[in-house]
Amino acid sequence: MILENLGMFLQEGNRSKAYLQKMLKVNLLPNFVLLIQNPDKKREALNTNPENSENIYYNPNLPELDTLNETRISYQVVQARSCNDECVVEILRNRPETYFVFSGSGILKEAFNAEKKFIHVHPGKLPEYRGSTCPYYSSLIEGRWFCTAFIMDLEIDAGELIAIREFALPANEVDPTRCYDPHTRSEVLVDVIRQLAGTGRIETTKQDLSRGTDYYIIHPVLEYIAKESYKVALNGK
Repeated sequence: MILENLGMFLQEGNRSKAYLQKMLKVNLLPNFVLLIQNPDKKREALNTNPENSENIYYNPNLPELDTLNETRISYQVVQARSCNDECVVEILRNRPETYFVFSGSGILKEAFNAEKKFIHVHPGKLPEYRGSTCPYYSSLIEGRWFCTAFIMDLEIDAGELIAIREFALPANEVDPTRCYDPHTRSEVLVDVIRQLAGTGRIETTKQDLSRGTDYYIIHPVLEYIAKESYKVALNGK
């Protein structure tokens, strides 16, 4: 099923691969995909799924273009160093879709001039955990892993909420950042797309921005402690 009112605004990476593969799996497809290739960006490390888990999570070794070429999705590839490049904004502005799934790095600024509603899945529970590497912080603070879908606005992680889900902590052999994070985000994205497919619109609620904390990239020592806590939790100790 192709959703005529939905596009995707992707930068190459494991999260984009997970999004496309999961949407294809559930047969809920965007009308158009804009894929940004940054000539300066290094490729992400591959082979990050646990053994024999391709059918459980996603295949990080399958490029986005291979997935797109398996489908009837219309797409365009553009070379750009930023999600705010004028060529990117111009393409988005001229597209008929109202909603665009955003997956990539960088902070949207000029892209908002395209006057689209950007759907983002944040790795954390909003408004409690705003900012970067939030799953590690929530793991340390309360032993929990969350993802939140929301409509982006100019203020970071402050847009209207769509859906929040809690997930089990990642298994020992799973790379939390390159494998489990894209997988859990893709699960929440599918929840959002199903809502759009069923009603033709997305229901949102405003955040209480007086709550929550802004987090920054976690220190490697704290990241290590968080990863060790997954082993303890999963071993039942």
